[in-house]
Amino acid sequence: MKRVLLIMLILIGLFFVIWTSIFGNNRLIAMEITALKYPGRLELQEKDGQIIFEELRDRAELNYRSDSTFPTPWYLLKAISEKESLYYFFAQPSKLTNIQNNKSVELTPDSTSVLNKYLEKIHKDSPFGQIKNWDEVNKLFPRMAKAKIVDLETGLSFRVQRRAGSLHADVQPLTREDTEVFKAIYQGRWSWKRRAVVLEIDGHKIAASMNGMPHGQGAIQGNNFPGHFCLHFLNSQTHSKNIDVAHQLMVWKAAGLIEDYLEGKTDKEMVEIALTALNQNDPQLVILTYVLNKNITYLLNYMEKISGLKIHSLTREGADNIYSAEIEWYELGTGSNYREKVDITVTRGEFGFLISPDQIAEVIVNKRKLH
Repeated sequence: MKRVLLIMLILIGLFFVIWTSIFGNNRLIAMEITALKYPGRLELQEKDGQIIFEELRDRAELNYRSDSTFPTPWYLLKAISEKESLYYFFAQPSKLTNIQNNKSVELTPDSTSVLNKYLEKIHKDSPFGQIKNWDEVNKLFPRMAKAKIVDLETGLSFRVQRRAGSLHADVQPLTREDTEVFKAIYQGRWSWKRRAVVLEIDGHKIAASMNGMPHGQGAIQGNNFPGHFCLHFLNSQTHSKNIDVAHQLMVWKAAGLIEDYLEGKTDKEMVEIALTALNQNDPQLVILTYVLNKNITYLLNYMEKISGLKIHSLTREGADNIYSAEIEWYELGTGSNYREKVDITVTRGEFGFLISPDQIAEVIVNKRKLH
């Protein structure tokens, strides 16, 4: 009996030594999350980091599985232990992918909840807003409610009040000073250009799009704003009950997720988006939607003169990758109006369709003035 007990004690001791050599000396030192699409990085509290670290360690053999492609790397999780540093990236906190071996592990709901707590804080501290459907925003931002709008690119902010609108929000700057900020965002002139903005109300930061043109009625006295302007959100509609492509582009940009919006679009949709990018004078959208060659530089320079570009028709030609478009635009500076037909070539890039800038650049060079 003593011999059996001695053997058991030796085996227990041996197991303890082996377990300690593998895990015991590999104590977690720190764990942090970096948001690749948001300017945010957070270090997890020791207790929370330990929960994630132990689950990655204990569940690895059961739950890792090989993936053919990496997920979109929205977030990076770095676990620094005494032995090594491990890197995982993920789009959703329930599934983490090891960068070194491209294998994934699915976390329990408890661990997923821990990560979500930090992601919410990153979103709150970032300049981007969250995507929320118009039906939800309509309740969060009711008529007569006051809020703050932050322009994504300049960081300038001003206060507004929602006065009307059922398909989107019709809003007005609260004071003369707010109107001055609004106009400064548009470089001192009224404009129909859409801009990516964030609406802040009652602790919510919501991705939105605004235009810079006063129109219709205005009821706030002394704000020096002749009317109201439109504020759009995900799936909101214009007064004519259409979903405006330019506004939707800016909503996704305001959320920091413009690449996700573009992914999966059809070739025809990408042609429309690419032309819209020129009309919005948006370099980021142009870079993301066009093939990058020498002609892209010409488009980037000339698009600052484009105003009110309209697509009168867009049809597929004989070849599968060519669309014929009839476009019209107003040229700032000269006051000229142009209308041209252009054949647009679509190619497939690594993550979706891209538009050739060549034919569009040629049409702009040889443009004919409307009389």
